[in-house]
Amino acid sequence: MTSGGPSNLPQPGAKRSLLPSRKVGGSALAGALSVVLVWIINAFVLTGPVKITGEVASAITTILTFLVGYFIPEPAP
Repeated sequence: MTSGGPSNLPQPGAKRSLLPSRKVGGSALAGALSVVLVWIINAFVLTGPVKITGEVASAITTILTFLVGYFIPEPAP
């Protein structure tokens, strides 16, 4: 008889890797790249007084991180 709990949880004594999964790594990379992209746009593209604000840059980072995390599949157990 099973307890009815999730079967994809790590079993006791199972070794877990400290390396991030593709999903986590991709999301982190998307966040970092969005920050660099906003910096490049502010420094080299938008030469006038109008720049991308911190709030908009944060929203861009959040949206790109979500999209990458959403579309990269979960790792197989």
